[in-house]
Amino acid sequence: MKNLPRRIFSLHGSYLAVFLGTIALLAASRRFVKNAAAREWIFAGSQVAVLLLIVDIDFRGILFLVLPLLCLVFLMARWLAPKPGWVRPRGALAGAILLPVAVLTFVKYAFAGAILGRLLGAAGWRPAPFAVVGLSYLVFKAIHFLVDVSSGRVSAPTFRSFLCFMMLYPTYLSGPMDRYGRFRRDFENPLPLTRDDTAEACWRIALGLFKKTVLAALCAPFAYASFTTAELGAISAGKAWTAVYAYAFMLYFDFSGYSDLAIGSARLFGIAVPENFRNPYLKRNIIEFWTAWHITLSTWLRDYLFMPIGKALMKRKRGGGSNLPVAAASYIITFAVAGVWHGDGWNFLAWGIWHGLGLSACKAYGEWSRRLPAGYHRFMMETFPGKALATIVTFHFVILSWTLFANDLPRAAILYRRLLGIG
Repeated sequence: MKNLPRRIFSLHGSYLAVFLGTIALLAASRRFVKNAAAREWIFAGSQVAVLLLIVDIDFRGILFLVLPLLCLVFLMARWLAPKPGWVRPRGALAGAILLPVAVLTFVKYAFAGAILGRLLGAAGWRPAPFAVVGLSYLVFKAIHFLVDVSSGRVSAPTFRSFLCFMMLYPTYLSGPMDRYGRFRRDFENPLPLTRDDTAEACWRIALGLFKKTVLAALCAPFAYASFTTAELGAISAGKAWTAVYAYAFMLYFDFSGYSDLAIGSARLFGIAVPENFRNPYLKRNIIEFWTAWHITLSTWLRDYLFMPIGKALMKRKRGGGSNLPVAAASYIITFAVAGVWHGDGWNFLAWGIWHGLGLSACKAYGEWSRRLPAGYHRFMMETFPGKALATIVTFHFVILSWTLFANDLPRAAILYRRLLGIG
């Protein structure tokens, strides 16, 4: 079973002391440091320092890979930024994007790491491996940053605002993934922290801790007991379904709890981080689900993958007819990439294709259902039984996909058979 990543919010005194100390440092700098650039450097430096000192991250990964990579991305973005009379070379943006993608590929994926290891070994260099957690999120943020700066959607940045955007430690490991333009406004003019704002931020932190340490912890034993057993083929259908439900809610409480913690913590720094979950398991179709689950990732996928892919395919489309094939291909490619981004096992690719096919089917159903009688639409859209049926179907489509997310393909196949009571 896939272990959930270690979270930045460890419940021990040293983290709490550094967290409160960071808040005090930033509050003092806003009050006593008059120079805006100096305040911003204090802000950015405090984020990097916390990642180096307190979070369970191999410091070599930060010093020798992440920071050099960020410097290169920043320099490339400055070079790509529109300038009067300057024409960007063809393929320059694609080449810039390739750099963080290549780094992620060689660090995260075993096959690429093995190739790189052999190449370095042949050159007589055998570097010690090190962990670089959070790199997947950094790469997606770097791609967004390069695209938006090169297109002129955001103005040429300062390095301190870029550094803090990429390294803001409440969101470093698992998001939410902010957009640079929105983040920069808060960074340069931190939101005031009134008594009500402080209370709301503390409430989000408390809610996140409750979700992670109580609700997710209550669900975990039921999921792990079945998913991790060596005799998976011998468990009953009841235990298999219990594990599927338990894992689904464990994942939700853990991840949404982390987002609550990140949102509340960043708000104490004067930064408003976007919401990331809005009751996703209560949605009536898979398209609605992806507007409510990991919202910042799904909007990133929409803006930087789905829409560009769709536009490219539309240019190659010949003749009239429905745009459904283009939409279906765009969904499948986008979520195949999303699956591979989550991990290097075939199960993650299968999980992505599962959702790509589900979104395509939902789109096709939307077009086909227009030809059905008005009474059907009233039943499905306006009555409680119709809404409940749609919600139940969507919920089970999603939670069955988590079986692929949590297990490699052979174990997932066994678990699906056990869910159906097949030996």
